[in-house]
Amino acid sequence: PPSLACDFSDWGEWSDCTATCEGQHFRTRHVTSDQASCVLTGGERSLRMTRPCGSAKCWEDSCELDQWSEWTKCSAACGLGVAARTRQVGSVGHAKGCTAALSEVKACHTIECEPVDCKWGDWDHWSGCTNSCGGGTKRRGRLIEAVPQNGGQLCAAEAKAEVAPCNTENCENCIDGAWGVWSEWSKCSATCSPAFRTRHRDLEIRANNCGLPALGAEDEYGLCGELESCDKDQDCEVSEWQNWTTCSNNCFGLQERMRQVVKYASGHGKKCEDLSLKDVKPCNPGPEETASLGCAPDPERSCKIGAWEDWSKCTERCGGGQQT
Repeated sequence: PPSLACDFSDWGEWSDCTATCEGQHFRTRHVTSDQASCVLTGGERSLRMTRPCGSAKCWEDSCELDQWSEWTKCSAACGLGVAARTRQVGSVGHAKGCTAALSEVKACHTIECEPVDCKWGDWDHWSGCTNSCGGGTKRRGRLIEAVPQNGGQLCAAEAKAEVAPCNTENCENCIDGAWGVWSEWSKCSATCSPAFRTRHRDLEIRANNCGLPALGAEDEYGLCGELESCDKDQDCEVSEWQNWTTCSNNCFGLQERMRQVVKYASGHGKKCEDLSLKDVKPCNPGPEETASLGCAPDPERSCKIGAWEDWSKCTERCGGGQQT
């Protein structure tokens, strides 16, 4: 027999939406049960229908941002600067995420900057003379110490380098070298002792080919003796004596006990060198005791001390330490 076209039931109810934003829901139908076989024809072939749902205001509600923070302080104490503020993402929906800015920058201006005038630096030391006699030249230079800012005055049109004659005396006369006067002592390198200071002098007269050179140092270094010590006065401290060792022999033995340095001296404190770290006494018998009957008389002999051990490493690399 020829196949018949399928006979469908009515569509069922729409299902719940799969999402509140850009979701879907569907409905179904089926072939009636009284048809053993049938043919799907025309456009009536679908047993399931789907359509979108939950799309109202999906884009607007997909991203929630926190409130803006306060503006930061202006990046410049004076003149034109920038200030910034930020915010965080509070929550993101199921749609397209966030595209809004999370930071903002704006120009700011507090007060006008004070003008800074141009300033020439100090002259360098004079160079050595090009000749020891018969006339030569020496040079010195300087740089701009401060450039003009905020409308400050330009530097005066002055020389950046200078050249001067030197050693103009006749080469037939022997000229000995001579130093100039010492500069003032510099400030101490520290506010407490040990500290150093320096002073400098320049060669005022350079010896010619037959003259004697100037003797002595160009720079001098000295200790600042009037300062208080950087280290507080601390006496050496030692631990309590350890227990006596057992006697070294049943007859006429020795016992020892030790102690250690707990804190080394500093500043003008009492040094550890006057404190003993090892104590020795006789035993079996002890001081003012009589030897036992099993011990032969101890022959008289003088005390003999062994050689010193090597010195230990210094407790400090610099600034004063101690060795034992």
